Amino acid sequence: MKQNISKKHEDAVSPVIGVMLMLVVTIIVAAFVTAFSSGLVDTESTAPVAYLDVEILANQGDTHDQYVLNIKHMGGDVLDTADLKIISDYSYDDYNADTQKVTPVRTSSTITPATAKTTIIKSPKISAKVPYLSDITVGDPSHPNVQFGAFDLEPGDVMTTGTSIGTYKVIANSVPKGFGVGSKVDISIVHTPSDTIIFNEEVRVQ
Repeated sequence: MKQNISKKHEDAVSPVIGVMLMLVVTIIVAAFVTAFSSGLVDTESTAPVAYLDVEILANQGDTHDQYVLNIKHMGGDVLDTADLKIISDYSYDDYNADTQKVTPVRTSSTITPATAKTTIIKSPKISAKVPYLSDITVGDPSHPNVQFGAFDLEPGDVMTTGTSIGTYKVIANSVPKGFGVGSKVDISIVHTPSDTIIFNEEVRVQ
């Protein structure tokens, strides 16, 4: 009689242990999945929210033949320029006088903080990356603290190319043919960590 009671007791214990083991395994798996998911969320970059305005102005400076590109931060999140790149596309119609044919030509340029050899002013002791922060209270264009990639762009700040040389580099990495008042340039500003376009518009030279 006692043997039968012991056997029934052992039969009842086995399922309980099995259920407990399954619960433990489930909890461990759930904890692992949660930790892994949290890690993925933490490593993803969130795109900043910022309102930008871009303009290309003609007849700037004393020589009245300068084209200056300005990028204005109108509001929103502070932008680390080390996380930005500027992409531009410029198209024009190339007329061949000999053949009397018009050929559409498209040029593009990408400016990143790693573009070390890009300069906007070719004068002694001045070598500013395109674009620089146009705030003379911070420093002149040659100062490393105002070079693209080295500063934060805050609401109210303006990035500028400063001269036609810088503007041409941003637009076509060379002197764009047929460029002048009324020309149109597609400009995009990309937040590289999140690969998000935070500005994309067609800008007309004014």
